[in-house]
Amino acid sequence: MMLYIPITGEDGKVWLNNNLGAHYTNVNHPSFNITKQAISETDHLAYGSKFQWGRKPDRHELMTYTSRTAATPVMVVH
Repeated sequence: MMLYIPITGEDGKVWLNNNLGAHYTNVNHPSFNITKQAISETDHLAYGSKFQWGRKPDRHELMTYTSRTAATPVMVVH
């Protein structure tokens, strides 16, 4: 399960506080911290999933990042 906090930008638009699928939002990940945000552009715990507009979520988008340059797809057992 993922949890997000909505935040309002200076322009009045509402955003999520983290990327969809970021480890900080995953209640089952050791790095879960709903108030934590990326500390730099290389903070892989904030990267999130790889969604594609127009493509249905078939779990292709779920990634596990272990560093800023290493990611593996989440294994799905059918």
